[in-house]
Amino acid sequence: MIIHNVEQGSPAWWDLRIGIPTASEFDKILTPAKLEPSKSVDGYINKLLAEWLRGKPDEGFESEWMKRGKEVEQEARDYYSFRTGAEVQQVGFCYIEDGNYGCSPDGLVEEGGLEIKCPSPGIHVGYILDGRVPLDYRLQILGNLLVTGRKYWDFCSYHPDIEPLIIRTWQKDVMDEMNVLHKALWDVDRKLKAKQKILIERGFKK
Repeated sequence: MIIHNVEQGSPAWWDLRIGIPTASEFDKILTPAKLEPSKSVDGYINKLLAEWLRGKPDEGFESEWMKRGKEVEQEARDYYSFRTGAEVQQVGFCYIEDGNYGCSPDGLVEEGGLEIKCPSPGIHVGYILDGRVPLDYRLQILGNLLVTGRKYWDFCSYHPDIEPLIIRTWQKDVMDEMNVLHKALWDVDRKLKAKQKILIERGFKK
């Protein structure tokens, strides 16, 4: 794992992500439930190619709850440290050493890592009742483990007015799923390089 200690959301952080698959978007490559090829993968590859051509990211839409989540994320990180007794190391962006993809952890913890979500109250209660990592974030957790090589990853759903939820995923329990993701990411990288070559040959990128 190669760690870049830049502030998440900064221009330097966005520059590191340009044109490469990142864990928060791995659900555009595989379906979360069955880990089958996603119908969105070709469009996602084109999005990454567009970033590569433009030299800047497609930042996308940010809802009010997403903005709210960023505001209380440090509060959630402090709660996690208090609850577990573990010190959380904040990092910017992590690359896998033998590939062309990465992730932006909310924290690295001892031999593990941390993914924080700060949803609306109703969604948070739904997560508590379900008692497992939400499907929407399954591939992000698998991707974080794959990129970093950590032994576990904790999912923390946090709302300041309701008891938080922490669910741990051990790498040893999801090796088969990680192998499927690893293969899919290599396939995406192969397609990206092939299409980049075509664009260069046609004069769209120097």
